[in-house]
Amino acid sequence: MRRKVFFALFLSVAIYGSDPAYGRIFFSPTAYTMGRGNVLFSLYQIFLPSFTFGLTDRLDLAGGISLLPGTRSQFFYIAPKFAFFKGRGASLALGGLLVSSFQGDGGGMAYGVFTVGRRDSLLSLGLALPFYRTKVLGPGLFFMGGSLPLSRSFKFMAEAYIIPGEGGIIGPGIRFFSRNLAIDFAVMYFTYAEEGLPFFPWLGISYKFAF
Repeated sequence: MRRKVFFALFLSVAIYGSDPAYGRIFFSPTAYTMGRGNVLFSLYQIFLPSFTFGLTDRLDLAGGISLLPGTRSQFFYIAPKFAFFKGRGASLALGGLLVSSFQGDGGGMAYGVFTVGRRDSLLSLGLALPFYRTKVLGPGLFFMGGSLPLSRSFKFMAEAYIIPGEGGIIGPGIRFFSRNLAIDFAVMYFTYAEEGLPFFPWLGISYKFAF
């Protein structure tokens, strides 16, 4: 199977004030954590539900499963994130993503990410090492992202994933949110698509509550 090395750019316009999904830009993680006692329920593409738990002020644990119709090839994932440095307006975190089918075949990535700024205006830089089973794939994946307020009601967000040598994914979108609810819409464009539609729509819904 040919390894896909890609560059991805996600753009988002959001209503802010208390964005409950500040632990990620559009899809990639920031170094900020949920905080102890907080839970974020997310539903991606309708069929990919997940939960993120704030176990402590520094440690998040996310997990989810696929509920894809018409197939028995479902998968689940676990994604911890630990902010080992939290300063005034900056954070540094290590995390991981482990994805596995229910038949036991899986991979994932380990990453480090640095974020500076406030929740409504920030910049994140990160490096991830993807792996399949016990084998590390490629030289690593760089990702970056940020957000910039346009007014008290809107902010601009962008993120990018880069591995040299291949094409990428570019996707503009919007985010609407209140104190507890965030809704994302986007269209993701594959620059390396060789056949079929070069894009797909993206939908993400998140709701934050406490336990």
